Amino acid sequence: MGGAFCGRLTIYGNGKQVRDLLYVSDLVDLMLLARARIDRTAGQVYNVGGGPANTISIWAELCGPLQSLLGVLPPVDYGEFRPGDQRIYVSDMRKVKEHLNWTPRVSIMEGLRNMIEAWEEDGTISHRSMAARSQAGRI
Repeated sequence: MGGAFCGRLTIYGNGKQVRDLLYVSDLVDLMLLARARIDRTAGQVYNVGGGPANTISIWAELCGPLQSLLGVLPPVDYGEFRPGDQRIYVSDMRKVKEHLNWTPRVSIMEGLRNMIEAWEEDGTISHRSMAARSQAGRI
């Protein structure tokens, strides 16, 4: 995602593909929990993602929240659907919920805010530079 703010973004398909998003801190929390409960998790395979509560249409629904947070969006090119790409993917997390009573805590909007704040803090992006690139036609 960060690369999109340095140039153009390519969306493969119509932008309506659905994905569940998982914020990295939720994944880390789950990994630590799984390690702490190794008696229960040893040899198990878990399907992990954001789940039904954190699903979004990758561009059709994501561009609005991104624009509200950033004030500007990168230019978008659309490419053909990629062979084998699933149009809808939502993780079935019933097993991890049953075994570890775990569900993600960070919402999509909170995760986006966290990501953008981190990028601003480390200089990856700035609202000022994004606005300048947008006016120059580079974003």
